[in-house]
Amino acid sequence: MLSSKEKTTALYDKHVNLNAKIINFHGWSMPIWYESSTTEHMNVRNHIGLFDVSHMGQIFISGKNAQKFLQRLTTNDVSRLGVGEGQYTFLCNHQGGIVDDLILYRIKEDSYLLCVNSINIEKDFSWLQKNKKDCEIIEIENQSQYWSQLAVQGPKTLKALIFLEKESIYQEICHLPFNQIRSFSYHNSQCYIARTGYTGEFGFEIYVKNEACVPMWNSILDSGRDFSIKPIGLAARDTLRLEASFFLHGNDINENVSPFEAGAAWAVKLKKNSFIGQEQLIQEKEHGSFRKIFAFKMEDRAIPRHGMNIYQNKKKIGTVTSGAKFPSLDFFGGLALINLENFNKNEVFYIDIRGQEKKAKLSQKPFYKSKAK
Repeated sequence: MLSSKEKTTALYDKHVNLNAKIINFHGWSMPIWYESSTTEHMNVRNHIGLFDVSHMGQIFISGKNAQKFLQRLTTNDVSRLGVGEGQYTFLCNHQGGIVDDLILYRIKEDSYLLCVNSINIEKDFSWLQKNKKDCEIIEIENQSQYWSQLAVQGPKTLKALIFLEKESIYQEICHLPFNQIRSFSYHNSQCYIARTGYTGEFGFEIYVKNEACVPMWNSILDSGRDFSIKPIGLAARDTLRLEASFFLHGNDINENVSPFEAGAAWAVKLKKNSFIGQEQLIQEKEHGSFRKIFAFKMEDRAIPRHGMNIYQNKKKIGTVTSGAKFPSLDFFGGLALINLENFNKNEVFYIDIRGQEKKAKLSQKPFYKSKAK
């Protein structure tokens, strides 16, 4: 039964009619699966999956000082973005810890869209407002309540978007480079479509106003029906992102983990003008990190879970941050935050899984790499 305190997306009734298993996900009533997480996972890898990810947040920042402001608040180099381009980046605190990881798009000359994690919407919005200088001419708007977000992912994704030919955007998105975004109109409503995703597969994420979300969902399912499209729940989304070695904020990264510890130095531009957390990150780069997030594969068949302890030579060396069975690969693995001081990367280690030591070893990231372009 739906709690009066739980938020719902514009597609809630659709999920119920599809007999989805609904759970409370950080205050949102969201589908965890429709058929089974494994079936849905493999459908994305082989065909097309449609996700309701409307719990994600949309914060718009505009004004003549918008770029300067975002250069100071985020770790990547905003000045490199042309209109219609996006980048993965971090909001960091003054200690260099990750307030949030997000995608930042430049949608107009002086206007930007931040796609932020659902659990961090209010925190991020407050952080941005708190760090705005009085002299900066910008507007910061949390428009999350007015927008829905759909993700269409999988090697046959373009087949499910053929209906957009009527909107004169289809030909452009067929050749849209990764991390780029375009605007278009659908049902007299403004939309954005970005060549991004959280699955490791070819696909797009679509930002649509709430009033046009149901028609958009229906159009995608109708267009993709002959190409084995399925709606996909959050359980498969999690195993898909983990196979691709993508982080989940709150599990793998948080305000006590730095981008360098996360192995994401490529999204930190230390040589640009001053940004929040820069001084601490410069020190960390010079002296090295004391711990790091690694990918690992289980040698024993057992499922590692968040928070499980890791040991090597009888010493605790870290914890599992995310773990699962990987349906595409038929093995168990995950991500772990490991202290480097007593860690030998070339040796096996053990994870305490329900009181039993299960053997694991390091693996390259990502576990899975799509063949689709």
